[in-house]
Amino acid sequence: MKKEIKIYLRNLSIFIDKILIKIKAFGLNRADLGQIYGNYPPPEGITSILGMEFSGVVINSFKGCIFQSGDRVMRLVSGGAYAEYIYVSEDEIINIPDSLSFIQAASLPEACCTVLLNLKLIENIQKGQRVLLHSATGSVGSVAIQYAKYCGCYVVATTRSAEKLDYLRDQGTDITFLLSELGNSCKKIINERGIDLVLDPVGKNTFEFDQKVLNKDGIIIIIGIMSGKEINLDLGTLLIKRQKL
Repeated sequence: MKKEIKIYLRNLSIFIDKILIKIKAFGLNRADLGQIYGNYPPPEGITSILGMEFSGVVINSFKGCIFQSGDRVMRLVSGGAYAEYIYVSEDEIINIPDSLSFIQAASLPEACCTVLLNLKLIENIQKGQRVLLHSATGSVGSVAIQYAKYCGCYVVATTRSAEKLDYLRDQGTDITFLLSELGNSCKKIINERGIDLVLDPVGKNTFEFDQKVLNKDGIIIIIGIMSGKEINLDLGTLLIKRQKL
């Protein structure tokens, strides 16, 4: 016996300072998976609906808003992108270039914002600096490689998979090696003038190596703890080499 399923939709209100967007595509992030498994609960006051990045079309905007109905846009959010519609403020909305599809655009906000926050706003990388990017075949790593090369940096990148080494080379990295070969690579990197900045999403398994290869006045930026959150911190090296975390 067939049963009827009724779906009730809320009326979509119009706010004086919010933009209503119809979502066309959204990105899947590690934080979403962590939330599903109970390892990454949303901060207090943030929706429990998953989704941190999306692309879509503006449906309604407020008077004086620079975005108008029909505009193709993408944005990073704290949550709620796994939906048909979303209300957002005007700030941080980005117009989608004509050359990008909605699916392509939905994969960009999280990676691009992470890279620009850390490599531009927190530590403004400069031409000639030596940058180490761990687990660099993901979205953040791929964007970080391109941005660092654009800035004129020397880029060292790691990956867990031998099959992905060619991908890293194709992206323009100067040195690539496997995460499983950190010990063997340490002396080589130090002999080639070390590293000025590390962007590290791995955490526990790479931190000791990061400290060894980091130059004086260098900085380690932790953007993830994929291998664990407990580390062995060498305060002596941190002090003597004036390293920053």
